[in-house]
Amino acid sequence: MAVLGLLTLLTARQVGAWRDSTTLYERSLAATPESWALHNNLGNAYSRAGNYDGAIREFSTILDHAGHFLTLMGEHREEAHYNLAIAYQEQGDLGQAIAHYQQAIALNPANLDAQSNLGLVYLRQGKVEQARQQLEWVVRVQPGYPAGLYNLAEVYRAAGEDERAARLYERFLRLRNDYPPAVAHLAASYEKLGLLAEATAAYRRAALLDPTDPATQAALRRLQPLATP
Repeated sequence: MAVLGLLTLLTARQVGAWRDSTTLYERSLAATPESWALHNNLGNAYSRAGNYDGAIREFSTILDHAGHFLTLMGEHREEAHYNLAIAYQEQGDLGQAIAHYQQAIALNPANLDAQSNLGLVYLRQGKVEQARQQLEWVVRVQPGYPAGLYNLAEVYRAAGEDERAARLYERFLRLRNDYPPAVAHLAASYEKLGLLAEATAAYRRAALLDPTDPATQAALRRLQPLATP
């Protein structure tokens, strides 16, 4: 699953469930340390719980000891590199994230999640042109891929190409209409284009989806008088 820049708000029940699954995998792995699948599952559980050091340790173990895991085929190495890249990306180690996304892509160029996330990491590094090339390729290959549309819209917005960004946010929101940052960023692009009524409507929609976002509330206070006939 591509990252998309999503921040997930965890309920107490979810946190408890993931803590339980982490304990289960830790105990199972103590009994069968040669199981690559348990290392993978524990790494995923650590990632979901925000323990990226633990996740990196488990995914690295899979790759460092691949020869000992007799069933470890290319697709599993690809998955381990991809999961490692996500963990490094969340930690902010973008160099390692790029290296592992590239290794996942080398094993499977059709992995659009890795391709799209790689473009997003380039953007976070300030490499806007590399990000553009990467993500334009993704969208050409799969025009209806939500993560590719959103991430390319982010690239265009960063480059000041708000008309292009707005079109892609609109396409993304036809597929995923419940993602507040996309609605807020669409509103910001509308505002920069001088489409104040459209911007106000989009900010209102973003505020309904996420009433706690101070930037959206500030934008509404700023634009409401201007958009009123």
